Amino acid sequence: MKIELDSISDHDYRVRGEVDAETLKRERTRLARRYAPLVNVKGFRPGHVPMELVIRQLGDALEAEARENCATKLIEDFLADRRMSAGFRSDIEYGETAPDGSFSFSMDFEAIAELDPKDYLGVEIPDLVAPPVTEEQIDSGIAVLRSQVAPLESRPADWLAHEGDEARCDIVIREPGSEAPPLEYKDLRLSVGLSDSPIEGIGRDLLGMKAGEQKTVTRHSESPPRDLEVSIQVHELLYRALPPLDDAFARRYGGCDTLAEWRALIRRKLEEKREKTLRLLREEAVLDAILEKNPVSVGPKTIERLAREAEYELKTRMFRGLSRERLDEINFEPLRPSMEALARRTAMHVLLLSAIAKRERVEVSDEEIATEIQRIAAEQDVEVADVLASLDQVRLEQLKDRLRRNKTMDMLVRYAVVRPADARKPDAQEPASAEPPRSEPPSPLPSDEVQS
Repeated sequence: MKIELDSISDHDYRVRGEVDAETLKRERTRLARRYAPLVNVKGFRPGHVPMELVIRQLGDALEAEARENCATKLIEDFLADRRMSAGFRSDIEYGETAPDGSFSFSMDFEAIAELDPKDYLGVEIPDLVAPPVTEEQIDSGIAVLRSQVAPLESRPADWLAHEGDEARCDIVIREPGSEAPPLEYKDLRLSVGLSDSPIEGIGRDLLGMKAGEQKTVTRHSESPPRDLEVSIQVHELLYRALPPLDDAFARRYGGCDTLAEWRALIRRKLEEKREKTLRLLREEAVLDAILEKNPVSVGPKTIERLAREAEYELKTRMFRGLSRERLDEINFEPLRPSMEALARRTAMHVLLLSAIAKRERVEVSDEEIATEIQRIAAEQDVEVADVLASLDQVRLEQLKDRLRRNKTMDMLVRYAVVRPADARKPDAQEPASAEPPRSEPPSPLPSDEVQS
């Protein structure tokens, strides 16, 4: 077997190699033995089919898997010897099988050089603070919940729409002088004074209207520049009938006997969230300080792949139950820059933590793995056996890697030196906010606060 590496650019490489016939034969036979119990050939009992017949029965599928396994192992061993790892990888391309049974292959990839981190213990971080939980935060969260659960009721016929009302109406948008058909929206429910869809300012146009009224306004659109004629027909005005804020409300939606107990519970949850935020900020500060001394470079194709994986994960959380094809149709293009920035930062952190864990020989015990599996089961409200059943070898290794990185992060934070506020370095910039980066909008109450 032979293999060689070609440099294409700063990050891009092409690996080219050749697998000899004997190596391919050994891998083909190994796979055939593994699949033999599953192969049925007339005249032979399962598991007793001769290897030649097994190989013939499995045909091209077996040959393709054997070739891929041989090429992949050769590539992995080659990169490991050079202390390199591959981020983005193209599919392996195979050449024609030679008369002697050998075959050639090639693969393009973005290389991530193995890190040799230094000076990562005892880094300085700013003394991060977060404002305390206030009564106004608790009031605001409860107010949002009251609005969400409040039923809609009709306003009187002579009621003039004002901000906060909801209007059930029809909207027709025409371009005067154009032959294009009008855009019609039937039975829309819009927020009076606030809605800016289906056309900007539509919510403000509803102010002062009554149920049964109709009016037409002119709006200017910039893309492309043109005047539009907007007809509005209001069918009904509604409002949110807020339920009384009392002990009964707390029992129904907060799972507490009294309103005072519920407020205390909300405070405790918000304080836990505050502490978690501070913890995340400290971790970010520690990693940023270490990255200054240990720069990590990740290629653009790797970042794009990680961003698309993060995008898909976010879609699956937001649109549960949709097929992969339907999820792919959802346009997240406006989020792509922020996704790529987050992917780049996450990739650098993961690579750095993994390298430090390796250098410090951080290990994860069986007890720690079992504890984490129990935590996952409790969080997802499933049996431990169900979690174990979902963990194949790859997922189990990913779980171990995550726990190893978490232990490494705990060590780095524990050894970090907090710089007091009055001992800042010249021109040092403290975070303007104690809010960590988010990929999802914050909820008004802690996630497990609302109970029906």
